[in-house]
This record gives sequence, structure tokens and C-alpha cells, in this order.
Amino acid sequence: MNNQVGWTDLITKDLLEKYNNFIAQTFVMIGLINGQTMLPMPSAKLVASESTPDKDKAHIFESSIITWTKQIKNILKLEPE
Repeated sequence: MNNQVGWTDLITKDLLEKYNNFIAQTFVMIGLINGQTMLPMPSAKLVASESTPDKDKAHIFESSIITWTKQIKNILKLEPE
């Protein structure tokens, strides 16, 4: 945490959001490479962290649900049955 000294809440939140998005997209890509649909889960470490405010945790879950919804819609387009 010493590398975060002087960071504002806005910078921390933005970086956290970008990191979560990167991890989720990487997870989805691994699934595509393996021919599977993988729904990325939020990082358990971030969700369990006491330093992450509840509103930010809710945003993390919300982002995951949006990603899942997009994936499911794409699957239904390809395989409607």
C-alpha cells in the first residue's frame, strides 16, 4: 500500500475498476480460447476487503452482471435453441 500514498479516492476507484475489467475480460478470453463460456466472478479479495467501500463493492458486482448479460445474449444469438 505504500505505492498508493497520495492517491485520491477517484484515482483509486478508477484504477480498481480498470483492473477488474481487465481481469474479467482476460477470464472471458480464456473461456473463448477453450470453447467455453466462462462468467467472470469479482475478485474475492476486493469484495472481502475492509478498505473497499460498500458502494464500490456494489459497483464491482454490477459490472460483473453487465458482463454476464452480454455474454449470455451473445450465446443466445449463436445458439437460440
